[in-house]
Amino acid sequence: MRRWQRLSAATAAAAVAWLAMLSQVGADARVTVLWAPAAGVVLLGVYLLGRLVDGVLNFPSCPHEERALMQDVKEAMDGLATAGFDTSQHTAHVRRTPDAGMASR
Repeated sequence: MRRWQRLSAATAAAAVAWLAMLSQVGADARVTVLWAPAAGVVLLGVYLLGRLVDGVLNFPSCPHEERALMQDVKEAMDGLATAGFDTSQHTAHVRRTPDAGMASR
């Protein structure tokens, strides 16, 4: 079964359950049942926000990729310098040692 089929089946089952509850509850609980889908959307948003924050906080660092990128930038700056471009004002942002990595952070 494909993902969209499972999601469609789950959505249809939830809609049927919600409609069944709506027809069975009294007047006092009817407002709660009517607001249940909105509460579900809000809870889903809170869950997804939590997952996003967790993903950002636990994002893996790749020091070897940073060193490779810094080496590429250094080679590009050297190539531009040999071609006659003035790169002296831009070299302050580039670390010249590829071993510095993430140790300075």
